[in-house]
Amino acid sequence: MVHAVIFDLDGTLLNTVNSMAEAGNIMLAHLGLPPQPAASYRYFAGDGSRVLVQRALAAANASPTQSIEQAHQLYIASFARTCTHQVAPYPGVLPLLNQLQRFGIQTAVLSNKPHQQTLDVVARFFPQGLFQTIRGQVEGVPLKPNPQAVYTILESLAAHPSHCLYVGDTGVDMQTGQNAGLATVGVEWGFRGRKELEQFHASHIIKEPRELLKLL
Repeated sequence: MVHAVIFDLDGTLLNTVNSMAEAGNIMLAHLGLPPQPAASYRYFAGDGSRVLVQRALAAANASPTQSIEQAHQLYIASFARTCTHQVAPYPGVLPLLNQLQRFGIQTAVLSNKPHQQTLDVVARFFPQGLFQTIRGQVEGVPLKPNPQAVYTILESLAAHPSHCLYVGDTGVDMQTGQNAGLATVGVEWGFRGRKELEQFHASHIIKEPRELLKLL
């Protein structure tokens, strides 16, 4: 029986691609580089903000001498202002979360988004108390797919890996769940699509949020 569900945030619960594109393109403009299409940020994202910046710089043909640290600081400063820009829950996500709450199933969020912006975005788009634990990128804690943050969440929920699902939209998410010993659920509506989820051996793949209830 499932006692808890850990959700990725970007591309799983919320469509956040425009918020990242807004911050990323502000950063690129500050450096005199061309903006990148919002759709490209679906592939820049997923491995933490520093990697997103590196991918955006590469796509914009930045000079090899461009300081990643400078660019990353610009991105973080911009993202603090744009993290809710054109963000919205995916259709069906809120009814699913409400149903899980009614079933008494604990829920948590684990994101590679900076921790403060993770808290800000969740607070903006979801009712208070809907999630028992919310974690973003925290200094000193390895990013996904390292399972350390998952273990911390499981401990806080008093949940065993065999009774918990990990839900996400990317290969990194599938690896994260697998590394922690959780069954994984890939969502087709997110940033990457079914092919990547199959490539990374998702335990289950669903096309819409309500299908998750069938796995409980």
